[in-house]
Amino acid sequence: MALFKRAYLLFLASALALPETSCIFDDLEPCEDANIGFSITNNWGTDTSANPEGMAYLFFYDSGCEPWRFDFPGKEAGRISLPEGSYSFIMFNDDTASIDFVSNENEHIFATTKNVTIGFDPHIGELRASPDMMWADASILVKLDPNCLEYTTSEYAKKIDLIHNADMNMITNPQQIVARYTLLINHIENLSGVACMKGLLSGMSSGINLNTNTHSEKAVSIPFDLSVAADSAVCSEFLTFGLPGSPASEPNDILLFFKLSDGNIIKYDFDKTEEIRNASDPLNVQLTIDSIHLPYAPPIEGNSGFAPSVSGWTTVIVNY
Repeated sequence: MALFKRAYLLFLASALALPETSCIFDDLEPCEDANIGFSITNNWGTDTSANPEGMAYLFFYDSGCEPWRFDFPGKEAGRISLPEGSYSFIMFNDDTASIDFVSNENEHIFATTKNVTIGFDPHIGELRASPDMMWADASILVKLDPNCLEYTTSEYAKKIDLIHNADMNMITNPQQIVARYTLLINHIENLSGVACMKGLLSGMSSGINLNTNTHSEKAVSIPFDLSVAADSAVCSEFLTFGLPGSPASEPNDILLFFKLSDGNIIKYDFDKTEEIRNASDPLNVQLTIDSIHLPYAPPIEGNSGFAPSVSGWTTVIVNY
């Protein structure tokens, strides 16, 4: 179920309900008018490369009325107004096309992606689309009165503090919450005879809880594209939600499929469980495969070695 509609509405608050027949929070009374102003300042820390087109800021009112949403373009926020009271808070970039937002009975918001197909059955279980880049933060308590702003620091941090701010300024700490995986295959023998190729990474989480930055325990596989590099090398870069909350029982295998010019399909399976789980930076994982020997097949016309448009090898979103 999709929760949010992308918008850039500076200094404008709105409810979460979409202009469709279904919405995520039903039968809620509207909140009273906003009457307390305060500022939001985003502390991006060392993540100087963060470049969202816009950020969404959601405040969930404890009294049970509809949540308030504010959208600011770019990576910085500004001044907003809310009714007096206590809230929980989440923020995330609102420039995501492949992300589905869903809620549970506790009104926690989960980011996930749709099921996909790749034109053939790899016999590896459920396939999910790679997510977009995401940054997020959350706070379990934001309390407003006319004289003071109180809020807890990031739910994503190891230590959470309660901040009292008479200057009415809330400091957030957005951070990258999806993992970037890069794969380099150093050399593929007989690459010139490859018509198309596809990769899958198994044992990845199906989504993430934006309120707590905890990963779903459900394991899925992520398809990814491969590109030809220099010296018969092949590479790929793609995003995932990282490892499941309980990853021990699901291995992290890279499956590579090569369709040759003679019609044969060759499959290789590499166990990367140890590399992935021992990565020094779980949000930026680099994987290497030394070499692959493919059977000889006649070179592709023009000797390009790679025709990505060959029918049956495209990742397709599956509508629910």
